[in-house]
Amino acid sequence: MSYDLAVYVARDIDGSELAQIAGAIPDLAVKHADQATLSLTVVRGARRRPCFTVDGPFRVDTATSGPGERGIPEVVLPDALT
Repeated sequence: MSYDLAVYVARDIDGSELAQIAGAIPDLAVKHADQATLSLTVVRGARRRPCFTVDGPFRVDTATSGPGERGIPEVVLPDALT
């Protein structure tokens, strides 16, 4: 089973900034950051076992929000534009 979570930030960030954000969370660390595939493996615990992966960052278009699009969902769009 997998859960997908979409996170939006108010400005453009790159992969290294995303790795810093994930690594700054207590008890988590970035084990592998692959800039080619835009994917991070986040680990936790004393054994540093994989906890989850983070894909991105991806740039989104604020003008699109339809199903299957990489736009910002309408529910968060007002906050994204403020």
